[in-house]
Amino acid sequence: MIKLSIIVPVYNVAPYLAKCLDSLLCQDLEAEEYEIVLVYDESIDDSLKIAKNYATTYSHIRLIIETKKSLGGARNTGIENARGIYIWFVDSDDYVRTNSLGQLLDKMSKLNLDALRLNYYSVDGFGQIISKGVSYNVDYSSQVVDGRTFLVDRLGYACYSVMYIIRTKLLRDNNLYFYEKIYFEDVEWLPRVLINIRRITSHSIPVYYYLQRSDSMTHNKSLKEVRKLVNDKLLVIDRLNQICIEQSSLKVQKWFKGMISFSVQTLLSSISYTLPKDEVHRYIYYLKVKNVFPLIYYQLNIRKKMNIFIINISPTLYCFLKQIRFKR
Repeated sequence: MIKLSIIVPVYNVAPYLAKCLDSLLCQDLEAEEYEIVLVYDESIDDSLKIAKNYATTYSHIRLIIETKKSLGGARNTGIENARGIYIWFVDSDDYVRTNSLGQLLDKMSKLNLDALRLNYYSVDGFGQIISKGVSYNVDYSSQVVDGRTFLVDRLGYACYSVMYIIRTKLLRDNNLYFYEKIYFEDVEWLPRVLINIRRITSHSIPVYYYLQRSDSMTHNKSLKEVRKLVNDKLLVIDRLNQICIEQSSLKVQKWFKGMISFSVQTLLSSISYTLPKDEVHRYIYYLKVKNVFPLIYYQLNIRKKMNIFIINISPTLYCFLKQIRFKR
């Protein structure tokens, strides 16, 4: 029986792919207990050659070739093709702690979990640890709770799909697929997953190594790509607002409003020094039309609360101040 399907999207990651796969192969599970599903999308480097080599060498590695599916699309292909009881998305430029999967799956089985949230280290290209985990009020308490309680009390605003091992059937039965061909797909996807979960807890020991790359998909963007990032974040904000309206729990609604506030603040911060002034004004107008203001102060540190205070007075003023600070 295959206990776990590890879904690894592959796109222009030739320098990193072997390290990722080697870490997944060096585990305390038998080959027949888990599978590694490589979902390859059109790359311009040697990623396909490396993926094929591993798939032909190891019987529990499968290679699926797609065309222009995006990260979200590749993960959806993984959900559709997974054979395991549980599913885990691992990015192909990251890697995992060796001999850790057996303990994680035992925990999920013994506690009858729908999902297990993992902890991680941020590392640089030399493998040096930059930081452990994230802020944003993340709580790694071990008590088993339902997904809505987890969302409100423990998630903070750290929406990373790679930090969760999830029951495959839950995703399929509830049609919990990723929004395709957008950035920030995790922020739209994870809250939808959590509100459908009955049993979830956390594993506090870091097992995932998240590589901080200066050349990753969200760095070094042209003006056209920046606009794509901004429009995708606006789409995600709209989706969060729609999901918020559908919730009956006031606490869950408050989390969604807080996440929207957090997203709007980061959006305004980025466009203030990356886009022309007339475009900044158009995006602010769009947000006003969508009635996202005033933003709320929820699960935020003092600095972000001060930012939101200024935004609620005047989003234009906030962007102006951020632009001045950037030019210094």
